[in-house]
Amino acid sequence: MNTITKTEIDAYKELKKQYTNIVNTSILENCNKIVQIGAYTAEIDKNNIVTLSRNKFPSQFTEKSANDIVNMNWTSSNNKKANIEIYNIKDWYRGKIEALNFIIKNYNN
Repeated sequence: MNTITKTEIDAYKELKKQYTNIVNTSILENCNKIVQIGAYTAEIDKNNIVTLSRNKFPSQFTEKSANDIVNMNWTSSNNKKANIEIYNIKDWYRGKIEALNFIIKNYNN
């Protein structure tokens, strides 16, 4: 099993806290969708171009914008159609919290 340092575990715990705060915040948002394309999320760069990123806090979109992004021609590195998912922001963060819980539980010495 790979080892993870205490510093890394502490960083995961802090990120989990931040994600949990997002999930527990009750506000109505117009931009409440996250678009995941493979291992990446869709982002809007400074020129308003849709790009791929691995940001810890990805861009959020309206449902219409999320659907527009899905309808773009996204392909994987082997030129096959990329796996694309639209998530409600809280669901996306809950999934990340589950992954962090697994890492913290199984790699925390």
